[in-house]
Order: sequence, then structure tokens, then C-alpha cells
Amino acid sequence: MNGLWAIGTSAELVVAQYRALRNQIPLMYALMIVDAGFLAAATFHDVPLLLSIGAPILLAVMAAGRALIWLKRPGTIPEIANIRRYLRGTVVVAAILSTAFGGWGFVLMNFATPAQV
Repeated sequence: MNGLWAIGTSAELVVAQYRALRNQIPLMYALMIVDAGFLAAATFHDVPLLLSIGAPILLAVMAAGRALIWLKRPGTIPEIANIRRYLRGTVVVAAILSTAFGGWGFVLMNFATPAQV
């Protein structure tokens, strides 16, 4: 089952994954928020407001919430069991948010003209 979650089996690997992700995940979510903002601005006059304003706000709030969760994690290394739980949750939420962002982009493509694609 560990292969499915892509979480290390040794304690050292799990700690190394946690240390790396603790700094990278908030930045990744910040970039996703910026990307959503630019895409919302670019499509503002071409799609319904729910898609140009509502969806990116919802996605940005979800991404900001996840970033804040990671920023609030302690600077010290938690127990291995907690790290594994954090990493599993991260994989699940990443799949959900990726699907949501991708789905939003796919819906926006339906409104694009051939010149915009």
C-alpha cells in the first residue's frame, strides 16, 4: 500500500520527505492561487461570473487553507506516525485539488474560441 501513497518506508526517508514538503507545499499552493487569479482575469469577460470569479475564489480558499495548515506545522519533527498521516492526507488533498483545478480549466476550455486555444 505504501507504493500507492508514495510515502517512504524507512523513518529517515519519511522525515526527509516531511522536511522537504514543509517548505515546498505552501509555495506550490501560492503559485496555484496566482495561476487561478491570472486565469480568472483572462477569462473574466468570456465566461459566466460563477466560472470567472466563483470557482477561482473557492479554489484559492481551499489552496490557502492547505498552505496555512502546512505553515502551522511545527518546526520540530513530529512523530513518524504523524508524519505518515500528514503525507497521506497531502496525497489525497492534492488529488482532489488537482482534479478541481483541472476540471475548472476543462470547463473554461468549452468557452474558448479556436483563436484562444
